[in-house]
Amino acid sequence: MFVSIKLDRNHSLGWKEVERLLQPFSPKTKIQCSMIGRYLPRTINWSVLMSLLTFVPAACVFGSSWTDWQRVFAHTKPIGAIDYMICLPAHGAIIGAWFGAWPMPLDWERPWQEWPVCVSYGAMAGYLVAMVASLGFALVRGARLPLKQD
Repeated sequence: MFVSIKLDRNHSLGWKEVERLLQPFSPKTKIQCSMIGRYLPRTINWSVLMSLLTFVPAACVFGSSWTDWQRVFAHTKPIGAIDYMICLPAHGAIIGAWFGAWPMPLDWERPWQEWPVCVSYGAMAGYLVAMVASLGFALVRGARLPLKQD
């Protein structure tokens, strides 16, 4: 097996050079690779959960409309009730996952503090709280809009 890393047009590193470059980091690299192998399925499951809470609802509503994606997520300026129902829960899931990560470094030996249990519960709690908040924003915003009478 040959590994080649191109540095520029005239020089590339072969497997021997890459091995020499990584030699000082080999014990650390072995530990990190074993940790990646141990937590990879859990991390994939967590990323699927976060995608279902943040990306999928927006993709179902906005489709490929780049202006809607930018308006709701980049500029955070929802206009209507549907925008609130998409924007706030997605942000709530991310903020909830961030708050859920706080108890993880306390003690990894407890089953409720293992990766990604805390972060998943935090994401789901943040999503649910933000869904209730987005419903409130949508109702208040809808009540303020004047109805057109014929």
